[in-house]
Amino acid sequence: MSDVFLRGVNMEYIDYLQEHHEKSECGNEVCVDFCASIQRAINYVDKHFTEQITLGEICKVAMMSQSAFINSFKRIVGKTLIEYIHFLRVELAKELLQKTQLNITSVSEKCGFGDSTYFGKVFKKYTGMTPKQYKASGNKE
Repeated sequence: MSDVFLRGVNMEYIDYLQEHHEKSECGNEVCVDFCASIQRAINYVDKHFTEQITLGEICKVAMMSQSAFINSFKRIVGKTLIEYIHFLRVELAKELLQKTQLNITSVSEKCGFGDSTYFGKVFKKYTGMTPKQYKASGNKE
């Protein structure tokens, strides 16, 4: 996936996190620490989303318990962790489907989906079409 895209996605969340700090109701160090922890997790996920990463690994990076991480991530980012990972994977898949001659199974594998059927379901949820339809459409969003 292009670094420009990832930087754009990450910058949106950095802006959100900074705004969250400034408008935080609690305005204390705990909120700032949670936001910094979530940012560390986002940076980690942005680099490893095509791999099979676990919630435990990400929580270690964030230095948070799983329950605190899950609640904070959703509140701060506005998506669950799996939604965020799926979003990144689908964006990469769209790029690969547009710019390469890879078949659907290869794209699925390169994006971190172990099962091409599951990849198809997730892709359709985010784009409204199957990977095959998307590739055939020549979509250049």
